[in-house]
Amino acid sequence: MQIKLDGYKNISELGSGGFGNVYVGEEELSGKKVAIKKIRNNLLKDRDFILKEIRTISQFNHPNIVQYHVAFVKEDDLYFVMEYCVGGSLANAFHRKEFDLNKAIDTVLTIAKALQVIHQKGIIHGDIKPENLLLGENNEVKVGDFGCANSAIATSKYLPPEKLLNSVHHPAYHRDIFALGITFIELIQNKKIFGNLTSDQRADKIISGDLDIKDLPLWLQEVIMKMLSVNPEYRFKTMSEIVQAIETRNIPFEIDEESISASYEAKKLNNLLKRKKYNTLLQSIKMLKPEYMNHSSILEVLGRYYVSIADYKNAKDIFLALKKKVPSININKEMGQIYIDAGSTGLAIKHLTEYLLIHPEDCEAYNLLLECYFKSDRLSDGLKLSDKLMTIFQRELCFKINNDLFYMLNNLDDLDYVKLLLPFNEDNVISEYNKWVILNSDSILGNHNTLNDKLMFCHYSISKSLTLNKMYQITVDGKEYRNNNLLFISIGRSGYDNDIEFPGNHISRKQAILILTENENWIYPLNGLDVYVDGEKLERRKRLYFKHDIELGGHIIELNVDKTKLF
Repeated sequence: MQIKLDGYKNISELGSGGFGNVYVGEEELSGKKVAIKKIRNNLLKDRDFILKEIRTISQFNHPNIVQYHVAFVKEDDLYFVMEYCVGGSLANAFHRKEFDLNKAIDTVLTIAKALQVIHQKGIIHGDIKPENLLLGENNEVKVGDFGCANSAIATSKYLPPEKLLNSVHHPAYHRDIFALGITFIELIQNKKIFGNLTSDQRADKIISGDLDIKDLPLWLQEVIMKMLSVNPEYRFKTMSEIVQAIETRNIPFEIDEESISASYEAKKLNNLLKRKKYNTLLQSIKMLKPEYMNHSSILEVLGRYYVSIADYKNAKDIFLALKKKVPSININKEMGQIYIDAGSTGLAIKHLTEYLLIHPEDCEAYNLLLECYFKSDRLSDGLKLSDKLMTIFQRELCFKINNDLFYMLNNLDDLDYVKLLLPFNEDNVISEYNKWVILNSDSILGNHNTLNDKLMFCHYSISKSLTLNKMYQITVDGKEYRNNNLLFISIGRSGYDNDIEFPGNHISRKQAILILTENENWIYPLNGLDVYVDGEKLERRKRLYFKHDIELGGHIIELNVDKTKLF
């Protein structure tokens, strides 16, 4: 395709791709050959920003950086006019088998030094690959094609695993470092190393280290593997570190004292989490040094803490930050819980089934899968799965309790079957509650409720702690609640079989449930009128671990989970 541009002649096309076209032409005044790159308008999200970056790059006067002469817009397309490199690209060179090991090492060292200069100006190339590394008239290598600088455009085969597995690509220096590592191997082997592999297959090869470099000198294997580390925080941080490693043939091992200190703190927090000392844990988190909060060991404990108290918004933020730092970490179970809370049961089931492939003995994960079926009305599937789980894991009460629930929900058309249900003695408090709700659903459901809103799904942690908390204390509107031998307390309107009841329409017929056991103290809202705990509106179940004020319909319930302690 021929184009006409003022100031240039004899323009002919060199090649084209998804980004646009590349041409060679001559300056009319000097007769000097130049390369002209045209980028299609539909690929440019921030044309003015890219123009600014190219103008910055044009100020470089470096023998190993392609010189940019001018950038301009014509008919909404963006054009770059740059130095013409007669030797073609490194991709052409290695296809001709021009690289031996020493030449590959020297070439990558030169590229790293050029990128070091570029990065020091705050510019990320963003698309390092052999096709964008050019050869000048004296065969000197030059970093070229800055059309993707500081943008999200990139070639997927040179993206790190955390980008391959995430559709949102944010530019960062470590992306150039990783891409240079892939390029390094391709120059050594004189071939493309991924061929027609899919993104998942490429990620698997990188994660497994299956890169066919075991015959290289050990120091070089170390350098390449550090460039291609699955965990971004373990990669080289700068191009200057790569330059030093190649020049010295050595990667010094550095001990991160702060990381060690953070790890010790994480162990203390994890111990509190295992012992369910949530109030002490919260105070310990508040006292952490701010610089510890970005360490992976701390993030992992924080994420699990937020999941354990059902604060799924903070849990999701923490785990996504952790996954970005350590892509190989398996947080499928935690993400399953987060997506259940968000109402995305399809995603929750995906994460949980992947987790169970590796951990097929995890009863809590199976119970989360049952919760997905409950919340998505897959009642027949829930009954079949809970039947099977009861057979395999005969001591797990959650499967028995939830099997009762699915059995009743599968027989709503014939309530005589529900009336005949005899729950297991150990767990009758929850199953008997669900049975009463189903048999009396016509009288307790309002205009904005569904039956599931009022039912109690038994979570795994509660089924493991069905011993009464003998230390709790409750006052209702200032008066002590004396029936303190209950571990399951329903709250609602008078006349609807509630343990704590209030008269009048300002209270829902079934408004909330308190679970008060030795190790698990929770309040469950039942999607009625608003409930507030410590001044915050209750949107989901909430763990209770000190002294709380529960407000509903103008009434105040004060609950202290341990009357012997002053919180």
